[in-house]
Amino acid sequence: MRAGRWALCTGFFLVFSVALLLPSRQAHGQLIWPGEEIATIEGTHLRAFVPAAHASELQALVARADQIYGHMLADADYRPNERLNLLLGDWLDAHNGFSFVVPFAMVQVELAPALTESSIFHGTDSFERTLVHELAHHISNDRTHGFRRFLENVFGRVLPSDLISLAVSYLSTPAHQTMPSFWHEGLAVWAETVYSDPASPWGGRGRDPLTHMVWRLDAAAGGIPNEADWRLSYHYWPFGRRVYNYGAAYLRYIEGHYTDRASVWELISGQSRTWPYFFARGSKRTLGVGHPALLREARRALLREQQENIAALNARPTTKIERLTPPDWYVGAPAWLPDGDLLFAVVDLHDRARLHRLAADGTLTKTGAWAHSLGNVRSDGDLVTYHEFNWRRFGRVRVGDQVVGHRLLQPDAKRAGDGSSVVVAIELPGGGKQQLILFGVGAPGSGRPPTEPEVLETTGIPWSPTLRGNDISWVETSGNGSRLLLSDFLSEPRVLVAMAGRILHPVWTEDGAFVYFCSDSSGVPNAYRFEVASGELLPITNTIGGVTACVPSPDGSTLAVVEHDHRGPFIGKIPNDPSQWVREIPRLVPEWPAPRADGEQPIARKQVRPLPRTAPPSVSEPRPYGGLRELRPLFWSPTTAPAPGGGFGVSGLASDPLLTHTLAAGIGGGPIDGGLVGFVGYIHSAWELHWGVTAWQAERGLGDQIVVAGGADFDYEEQLSNLQVRVGRGLAGLEQRFFAFANAGVQEYDPLDDTEDLLTTITPVSRPAIDGTEEYVGFTLGYGNTTFFPTSYAPEDGYEATLEFRHSGFGGDLDRNFALFNGSAVWSLHRAADVQLVAGAQVGWSDGDRTLQNNFAIGGTLSRGLPRGYISDTEDTGRHLLAGSIAVRAPLWRPFRGFSTTPFRFRQVILEVFGDTANVDDEDVGGDGDWFSSVGGELFLGWEFDRVVIRPGVGVAVQLDSDRDTTGYVKFGLAF
Repeated sequence: MRAGRWALCTGFFLVFSVALLLPSRQAHGQLIWPGEEIATIEGTHLRAFVPAAHASELQALVARADQIYGHMLADADYRPNERLNLLLGDWLDAHNGFSFVVPFAMVQVELAPALTESSIFHGTDSFERTLVHELAHHISNDRTHGFRRFLENVFGRVLPSDLISLAVSYLSTPAHQTMPSFWHEGLAVWAETVYSDPASPWGGRGRDPLTHMVWRLDAAAGGIPNEADWRLSYHYWPFGRRVYNYGAAYLRYIEGHYTDRASVWELISGQSRTWPYFFARGSKRTLGVGHPALLREARRALLREQQENIAALNARPTTKIERLTPPDWYVGAPAWLPDGDLLFAVVDLHDRARLHRLAADGTLTKTGAWAHSLGNVRSDGDLVTYHEFNWRRFGRVRVGDQVVGHRLLQPDAKRAGDGSSVVVAIELPGGGKQQLILFGVGAPGSGRPPTEPEVLETTGIPWSPTLRGNDISWVETSGNGSRLLLSDFLSEPRVLVAMAGRILHPVWTEDGAFVYFCSDSSGVPNAYRFEVASGELLPITNTIGGVTACVPSPDGSTLAVVEHDHRGPFIGKIPNDPSQWVREIPRLVPEWPAPRADGEQPIARKQVRPLPRTAPPSVSEPRPYGGLRELRPLFWSPTTAPAPGGGFGVSGLASDPLLTHTLAAGIGGGPIDGGLVGFVGYIHSAWELHWGVTAWQAERGLGDQIVVAGGADFDYEEQLSNLQVRVGRGLAGLEQRFFAFANAGVQEYDPLDDTEDLLTTITPVSRPAIDGTEEYVGFTLGYGNTTFFPTSYAPEDGYEATLEFRHSGFGGDLDRNFALFNGSAVWSLHRAADVQLVAGAQVGWSDGDRTLQNNFAIGGTLSRGLPRGYISDTEDTGRHLLAGSIAVRAPLWRPFRGFSTTPFRFRQVILEVFGDTANVDDEDVGGDGDWFSSVGGELFLGWEFDRVVIRPGVGVAVQLDSDRDTTGYVKFGLAF
């Protein structure tokens, strides 16, 4: 759940304009699945786009969203110029949301629920809580004033692509979106909290025991971290959530100490009137105190409060639990195996989510199985059950070696006598609903498909089902809290336990006499045991952190628990001996707003009105979404890139709200001869098969490519005109792992005037240039599965590959075949230290006409980048290319340091040592032509500005040919 920010949106321009012109590169994220049927529902304040299959049943939800948005707009005293676009997603089984305001405003919320162990869980309505969170982002970030608003009305909200458009963007688009991440997320969590019912156990994330647990653990470890460390890319637990937790703490402090001077909404309005990235003085005009002083006050007050809470917990005997797993792992609930080992899912900072095994002697091993998500594991003897996600992030159930079901979460299974299994799980049938189901799975190898699921009736929202012999138990949440129920399928379900807050991961003993679970009803997550026969409920732990899972061993002697400290959750063990359990658990009240140290009550002036509980106004009937009729101009800007190759002019972008129709255009003067250059491109991506068309005219120079007798060389400069049609997937760069498209086009090559004059006075001995028309067809394939972790300076452990083929002929002036393969692989040699082995390869082939523009080259402007160190001069050219590279990367220094509330972060210094080689030859790939090789090193700085990773660096390469030249060079990298 995060705000769309300028730095992230900068990459959109590359996706939706440059991608129209160049072979598509991978980019992450897309608004709808290709081919998805979408319906539009109109409200007073917003337009909602919803899955067409569930449009009718989602009308009420859209009406409620419209009502909430109108209510928040009135509280914030904000009057937007147009209705908000709201996208309700139903294609992921993980709850989340996002908001962006550039180049247009959009809020999206996933309808799948947040799981109970999640910090964004809300017992009655995760959708409503997330909606309030994202609307708070939107209302705060959408504001412009005065001169900025004037420029926005002229240019729109610009996605920058060069320094000129960057300046226009800086001067025109909303400044508030550039403020620190903790401020954005703190405001959104503030909104979640103040718009929740304070009397409810689900009082918003600011009152959530899991949020207060993080503050308490950091205080217990010695202090509250500085705001420089409250960032999304933070490399320790809780994996970037500090930006939410401490942003919430900051707003909680302001709410409790300063809102007699101005409401938070007034503070937001004042902050939006500052210059972009100038955060520190934004509170001066409204509160009379700058943010740096306020932050120091807030940290001191939070530390003092949490020290008092720790003392209150220590006033009773506390449970000592030894950490058995490494710091900075994020672990799910474990299951006992017959041999006494524990099996559990792990998200490691330096690895994909995998199952791990903890032996009785403390030995940790990977099982080799990917967990795909951080699910809780259950077992029935040697039958292991958990849910995982497929590539589209749909949940499915793994029962032993079998994967079954669709959109299923939180499963449990018991094996029957014939080897088949009974499975119980939470099913997401779509439209934001969830239900409890029971079904059978055939024995492995039987070939029997799963039985038709039986939907079990519940009165609240069902969670965490588990089997007890022939009975079933589950947790239900409602406005009053959680209930643990037990059903024998013959009579009404029996309520075993009712508590405020969460009931987490109930687990039965093998004889069914006891059920163990965890609850945060005391304000701290702790473990409990309930005895069915007597109805006795006993607390097991009193912890400073929080116990979120408690699983008895098959022999009943030991409890495996998930506990927390300031380095994250961990697996531990304690005796299953009631005589060693605590007798009393102190109660902590997760207060909001922050209490005052002098004992005075927090400021009582009401800052917001409670959300309305009356029936919302009606909304329109659903109608099919028509992207083309929604196409609107979004922005235009002066630019140095009005066409491929650059120039001076203007460019702009138009799109519909779901980006199914994208139109980009530019026009200007060329960078060489000043002639007319420009482009226009259109992509249609609403269907499973995308298609697009582009037309462009550009100027380019090929340095030192005209060679005359005696060795003198001159630049070749030309005008290019191109018309191309593409059909495939990934045309707009929105495919995460794979793109493939076919293309056909016509390209005109025309030497510029100076080049034509030059060719009349000299006689080249180099290959002739194309001067005429090329008619071509081709295809492009691409695949990538590299991942990016918070500690990384580069993609880790994966493969990237592209293959481009082009046939030119059909009566044009060029007749040839051309193919180019680019591939790379990354292997982590030492994950914790980020030491990597990187290998790359290039293979190029062409036949037919021999032309200047289509050579492969070592060095010069036609080089494909290998070997490094051959930069300015063209050493050799040929029709075929074979190149390779191998390198080792390692960080030399890793401060991971932020600078107060500024957008700057210094991550690390990286050294890469490499060896490259390449061959070009006219006759064959890897033929008799000379090989050119180099060795050297590159030193990079890993910086962040906002959320953009900046990698400036220098390199030194020694050429291994006969000259043995040494070359220094500068590199610059960006990652969004």
